[in-house]
Amino acid sequence: MEVEELRKRVVKFEDKDYGICPAPLPAQEAVNLLIEHFLGDDWYVTLSMGSEQVNMEAVFEIITNNQKKKSLWSRFVTWLSCDFSDLGFNK
Repeated sequence: MEVEELRKRVVKFEDKDYGICPAPLPAQEAVNLLIEHFLGDDWYVTLSMGSEQVNMEAVFEIITNNQKKKSLWSRFVTWLSCDFSDLGFNK
């Protein structure tokens, strides 16, 4: 989702001037925007669940799909701490 599209969708919730602060957005509308942005327009749940359960499923999918990649240094440190004795190597 582009920034301009986001602005167009949020403008309908601007009932007054909030100055330099953004207008408030209903929680479910915010979750729907995140679902659309991170999971796509075609994401849906096939089970019969309440909206709060669907929100949790969406949050889980978003976090799972957007995990931070381990840095090269972190992978190297993990590799150094491995036990290679079963391969015949000694530290």
